[in-house]
Amino acid sequence: MCLGCGPKLPPRYVIESDLAGFHYRRYQKVLDVELPLPENQAVGHTATYVQGGEPPKIVPVFVTRYQRAGGLTESIRQRLRAMDSYALDVLKLARENVWHLRGESGDVWLLWVSGSQLVKIGAPEGDPRVPPPLVEAYLELYPSDLDRKGRVKRGASSAGPAVTADATLELKKREGAHE
Repeated sequence: MCLGCGPKLPPRYVIESDLAGFHYRRYQKVLDVELPLPENQAVGHTATYVQGGEPPKIVPVFVTRYQRAGGLTESIRQRLRAMDSYALDVLKLARENVWHLRGESGDVWLLWVSGSQLVKIGAPEGDPRVPPPLVEAYLELYPSDLDRKGRVKRGASSAGPAVTADATLELKKREGAHE
């Protein structure tokens, strides 16, 4: 085994098998991603996992793959902090740091950046927690780039300043001035 080599990512970026009592049900590729970033195209990959019962528990997973990693963590962090109807904090799970997002309507999400990917896993409706075994499986594939304060770890490929429309416009102006 290669030390320092991460696990091989699945071809469609989600785990297409049953996980810890949850049955894999569906994959979908999405071009209209939830957190689009200027000048950083992205493609979303979703999976749905279901656990029987009354009512059944449904866990949605979104893996968004951005074209570039640089500045991704700070860009996403700023977008999440600007969502007024959600409370954002940082949790440590499976020795990794993740963002914990709680909506006013009771929805709960865990998110983190891993290189050029954003991973987002939802809790089943009415549950206060995202199932830990699902989170652990995805953290194994996509180790978190977040430090304990929810900022980017030193040396992570997703480090750098946030990419905003204003920053992109300013960069284009500077590049145009040097031509």
